[in-house]
Formats: sequence, C-alpha cells, structure tokens
Amino acid sequence: MTTFAQHRATVESFVDCMHGGADTDTLTHVLAENVVLISPLSDEPLTGRDAVTEAIQGVAAVATDLTYKE
Repeated sequence: MTTFAQHRATVESFVDCMHGGADTDTLTHVLAENVVLISPLSDEPLTGRDAVTEAIQGVAAVATDLTYKE
C-alpha cells in the first residue's frame, strides 16, 4: 500500500515552480516566512523567505535537470 506525503500538494507546487524557472511569486506562496535552508553548499543555514528564495533561484539557474523523489 502506498502512503502519500501529508503535504503532497505543496511539494508538487514547489517542483512545478522549480521546473518553471523558480519564479519569486510562486516561491513566496510555497515557502514559510521563517523557512530555514540547510544546504551542503554552505556552513551556515539560510534563514528567511527572501534569502532562501534567492538561493533556490540560484540553484535553479544552474541545475536545470533536477529530479525530485518522494
């Protein structure tokens, strides 16, 4: 039996946003204001919607063939 993620619609919105170019308006609606991004690319986590949006858009600009798995 398959169990789907509790926040599947939000995850699908995020993936669609990433595949669509990671536009700021969509990310603003998907990410919490106090979101924290722990990245393997930095020693310190990024905190806040603006900082995380900027980082995600940077990744989306260079990594155009990302795959997301549940």
